[in-house]
Amino acid sequence: GLRPNRRGGVRVSTSVEQLDWNEGWANQVVLVAHNYGHAGFGYQASIGCANKVVADIEAHLDELVEVRSRARTMAKL
Repeated sequence: GLRPNRRGGVRVSTSVEQLDWNEGWANQVVLVAHNYGHAGFGYQASIGCANKVVADIEAHLDELVEVRSRARTMAKL
């Protein structure tokens, strides 16, 4: 099957994003995990990359809670 890679290597990261493009999801804050571009070595890299994603998510949880709290406060104003 197709095993795509990307210029610059594998992307394994997380980011906090605010969705504002759809009425039903307006102002929702979500945590997005990026884990792609492994090409033919995805199986070999899977455990290490999964561990990195879990660690990144755990590191962002406090930030996500804070951002959601601020968004709720702003919505009440």
